[in-house]
Amino acid sequence: MKKVILGFLGASLLSGTVLGFSDNVSKHVQNVADNTGVFTELEQKFAFHGYKSIRRGEFLEWIFDNKNINIDAYQNENISDIFIDVKDNSYVSAGYALGILTQFESDGKFLKNRKLTRIDAVKMLFALEGVSVVQNAGTEMHNFWGDLPTSVKDKNLILVAIEKGFLQNKATLTSKISLIKPYDYLTKNDAAWMLYVLNNKSEENSKDLNSQKFNNLKRVEELLQSQYLRQNELEENELEDAAISGMVTSLNDPYSVYLPQEKAKAFTNYINEEFEVEKEYAGLGVAIQPATNGGLVITEIFKGSPASVSNLQEGDVIIAIDGVDILDLSVSDIVDKIKGEVGTSSVLRIERNGKTLTKSFVRKKIFIENYSTVSSEIKDHILWIKVRSFKSFTSRDFKKILRENITDNSGVRGVIIDLRFNPGGLMNVAQEMLGEVLPDGSIAVRLYDSKELEDIYYVDGSADYTEIPLVVFQNEYSASASEIFSAAIKDYERGDIIGTTSFGKGIAQQLFTLSRGSLKVTTSEFRSPLQNIIHKVGVTPDHEMRNQSDESYFYEAKLRLK
Repeated sequence: MKKVILGFLGASLLSGTVLGFSDNVSKHVQNVADNTGVFTELEQKFAFHGYKSIRRGEFLEWIFDNKNINIDAYQNENISDIFIDVKDNSYVSAGYALGILTQFESDGKFLKNRKLTRIDAVKMLFALEGVSVVQNAGTEMHNFWGDLPTSVKDKNLILVAIEKGFLQNKATLTSKISLIKPYDYLTKNDAAWMLYVLNNKSEENSKDLNSQKFNNLKRVEELLQSQYLRQNELEENELEDAAISGMVTSLNDPYSVYLPQEKAKAFTNYINEEFEVEKEYAGLGVAIQPATNGGLVITEIFKGSPASVSNLQEGDVIIAIDGVDILDLSVSDIVDKIKGEVGTSSVLRIERNGKTLTKSFVRKKIFIENYSTVSSEIKDHILWIKVRSFKSFTSRDFKKILRENITDNSGVRGVIIDLRFNPGGLMNVAQEMLGEVLPDGSIAVRLYDSKELEDIYYVDGSADYTEIPLVVFQNEYSASASEIFSAAIKDYERGDIIGTTSFGKGIAQQLFTLSRGSLKVTTSEFRSPLQNIIHKVGVTPDHEMRNQSDESYFYEAKLRLK
């Protein structure tokens, strides 16, 4: 299973994202065009129109031209007996002979000019390549996708297609969960991407997998199973898990991790909770993210929550729960410790301004839908908008605040967008919010893969507020989508950035489902519109302020919003 994860820095408020394949004519598409010649001369000469749907016959031709298959060797004079609308089409004859058109045979017509669905395209490619679809493929990731087919066979087919990279997420800005849209029509961009993946898979399959290093790995396993003293302590699955974990750990990438089966299920549940807009749980009532020097920093206190009753504050760093040090625990494990039954209590050890404090709290029911990720106030004719994370509904609330407060008669003379302690979230939400304050056609972010192939993502909004003076607040806990927003504002000189250098999370991960467990691995890097690197660098402010009060921040903003 494949899923791009933009940033997992926080909990309770969303800090991950899912990205789909861009509808822009990318270098992926150009790579296929240059190396395979699958596109017609007209398409290469004029606009590719990658956003348009591809037709059945057209995709069939692309497949054969891409694979350099000699269609003359597969002709069938009686093809019209199979498809009554086909007389002498050599591509259809070859497709039938190779068994890649079976899903169309029951209709008795191929209908080459009909648009092709995404699932039918997958069936064609899998039949050509002889890809087997196992029963219960990607079982632990079923809940990750909100629109899998109801048919078990088709569901498994789609899950394998996602895992192998043929299908990518098609979630919209308002989606609560990832969407694969198997019955939507395939675009030319998507078709080109499939062929690009197909070429790479063919290259991978041609490599010698029986190299000495894999023989050594297998030999070690055999020796342990035959020679190790305590045979009854050996578990084959644990040996495999340890071997895979070792390979991933050697990357020295804290964002790439192998998740054995149980941890994969827990991680999936954690992600599903993060993508769910309306949810409830019993806990502390805070948003958290990893602190720069270890522990978890509280980035938001929910009003009326146990955290507010216990006088916890934004910026407090949790270092222990009920006497247990949390420095070596994952975020999801820590969240499990904070949550619990209503009425139960726990004791936190926190650090605040260099001092260690102890705070106890009693868990109560927390209703997330009662807490918006965006809030605002008007002060001295300046609209101050606090954005706590980039969830699916954040852009909606952001636009509503702008619309209700910036009118001809409101007297608002400037806007502050406060991204301090914002761990990130959905990239497309950042795109939409940027679209309100940057002109149409502005670049929101550039995404690069391991081959330096680039996808450009543009702002997506009304551009109704491009003239009003703007200031952005950030700090060292502003990460991921927050940095995308700040970097774009800075590159286009749309407003001043005030605060400290941001966190520096400029990479994205994908989640791949294995037969047992999952692999989360870094697959891409995002950079600013001017191609400035964000990862491990962050976005530098125009005016630095560290550990200052809100009043001090506001005073600096006023100076720049005259």
